[in-house]
Amino acid sequence: MATLWVSCKDDKNVFTINGSIAMSEFEGCPIYLGITGTKDTLDSTVVKNGKFQFKGTLEKQLMGHLFAVSQKSGLTCDGTLVLEGGKIFIDMVSDSLSGTPLNDLFYATYTGNPTTVEWNNLLEERLKDYYSAETPDEQAAAVAAYRKADSGYAAHMLDISRKTFKGNSDNILGAYALMMIVNHDGITYDSLDYLMSHASPAVADYEPLRVARKQLFYLANTSEGKPYTDLQGIDFATGKPSKLSQLIDTNYVTLVDFWASWCSPCRQEINDNLNRLYAEYHEKGLNIIGVDVWDEVDNHKEAVQKLGIAYPQLIDTEGTATEQYGITGIPMILLLDKHGIILKRGLRGDDIEAAVVEALGIN
Repeated sequence: MATLWVSCKDDKNVFTINGSIAMSEFEGCPIYLGITGTKDTLDSTVVKNGKFQFKGTLEKQLMGHLFAVSQKSGLTCDGTLVLEGGKIFIDMVSDSLSGTPLNDLFYATYTGNPTTVEWNNLLEERLKDYYSAETPDEQAAAVAAYRKADSGYAAHMLDISRKTFKGNSDNILGAYALMMIVNHDGITYDSLDYLMSHASPAVADYEPLRVARKQLFYLANTSEGKPYTDLQGIDFATGKPSKLSQLIDTNYVTLVDFWASWCSPCRQEINDNLNRLYAEYHEKGLNIIGVDVWDEVDNHKEAVQKLGIAYPQLIDTEGTATEQYGITGIPMILLLDKHGIILKRGLRGDDIEAAVVEALGIN
């Protein structure tokens, strides 16, 4: 009886993925099976006659990610599925998915949901409108229309993900749904921490959620109204170890710009706004500090010289700045008052000067 029980248990953990990519660009190309939200690759194979297959044994359910890149054109193709025992069928072109209970549910809820398909089609149309715009006014209208559609799509995803999590909080699909809620800004750190602290292992141990909880913790600790978090690095002017607190002068309100030399939007903000604001408002009580992240020192030096940056720079040699501020994209610009309290976070464009003028009390 013991032998029979082990055998049945093993059968339940064995999976087979039968997939297809009916596109000539991918014929003979490698396709990889990984774990969603991580860099881990479980297996790889080659597309033959538009088909591919994976087989394996699982210790637990996982969210899987399939990825292929055409060696001929560079075209990419990917798909998401639930790795659980049984025979799984996936079409990478049509996104159809079936074969096991959670994959059937995943397809019905997400990939194959008619409303989701409608929103995705609408977003594609709005993108086409943007790229086909011939005047600045047409482009601005296309951007506004895309943002409106994206807002509707996000609301839809939040709705279906909340319902999915409620009914699947004990399995990996529930973990995926909760992560989708996080991705669409539908939950606070306190709520996520509570749910994960009281969740099943399938949810509590889901690596993307563990990373997200950590990020939201740091984000909550550096939100508006909170004191800034100190950072260690190298003072670019002296080449010596320093801290953000050593560059902050309490006689000034301070803009802190998290940026990198390779980041085009970062360089644009410096060119269009930060250099000018420093020249115009420094004597009126404004300081600016650049915090260079995800960068190389030589590249930073070249960018500072080319951009003509005159304000202090802290180079994040510890590699912790973005984590400690919950940053996933740059530039990220925040404004501190003279006491080191964060007044504004995520400033861009004209909003930077408006926030500075308000903080300095200038009409």
